[in-house]
Amino acid sequence: MPMKFPNGCYIEGSCNGIICLRDLCSNDVSHWNPSIRRKLDLPFHDYFRQNCNVVGFGFDSKTDDYKIIRLFYPDDYNRVGVFYPGCGEPYKSIVYSVKKRVWCEITPPSTHILRVRSRACFVNGVLHWVVSCYSLNEIILTFDLSTQLFSEIMLPEEPNRHTMRPIIFNFNGSLGMSFSNDYYTPIWAMKEYNNSASWYMVLKLKNFQFEGGVKAVLQLKNGNFLIRNYKNVYEVRYPKGGVCSEVCVRDSPTVDMVMYVESLALLDIGTVCINANQPYFTRKK
Repeated sequence: MPMKFPNGCYIEGSCNGIICLRDLCSNDVSHWNPSIRRKLDLPFHDYFRQNCNVVGFGFDSKTDDYKIIRLFYPDDYNRVGVFYPGCGEPYKSIVYSVKKRVWCEITPPSTHILRVRSRACFVNGVLHWVVSCYSLNEIILTFDLSTQLFSEIMLPEEPNRHTMRPIIFNFNGSLGMSFSNDYYTPIWAMKEYNNSASWYMVLKLKNFQFEGGVKAVLQLKNGNFLIRNYKNVYEVRYPKGGVCSEVCVRDSPTVDMVMYVESLALLDIGTVCINANQPYFTRKK
């Protein structure tokens, strides 16, 4: 049967030809390979009923297994918006193994998360999120799919970053970061993975051309950047000279972008999406 998301869905990640989708209403998760039109619906877990959760998807090369991590953290704000640390339920973390087809509970991070500010980025077998902490500092929270342990990476020293929108992406097999506001967007890269001292600025964009700032960044194979703004305008930026070319403009708010490669993943598991080239990304009005 076709994949249907009547309330809309999030794209939580893409890896080796599989796109991870999460239903906006039910929090159900599905894996989808559009190349061969196959999907794999993950089983429900009781923790899905909790609202504040983090999702990440990637491939564990050591066990030859696709895994998805879900972290459920408490909502530490009361109804009038006053912060009370620890007033919610304890953190819970679960990992789903596609090979074993089971959810397993693991040790949650020691970091007290106030807010998750980015979608997960999968690099070098590790998932990365930009999070705001109880101390009001921002860090990169990491999760190693092989060891199933959490850790932290420091962000680049960008002035005013606390008032800017962070974006994290794969940059030549290491981490790339951008921070966007109404005026400019610097793009940073980590020269040596997991070495916070190796952050350097690659490009600085002026946002008068982007109408509200940059929403998403992807690095293409040729080194250029595909950038999406809040008006759903897509442009290619060249690091050398900063010349740009407009790719397209989309009116639909559901348009998103992730890196994708064709594969036969899910060929021997899951079900066929009959008479469907793609899932239904509809949303009730």
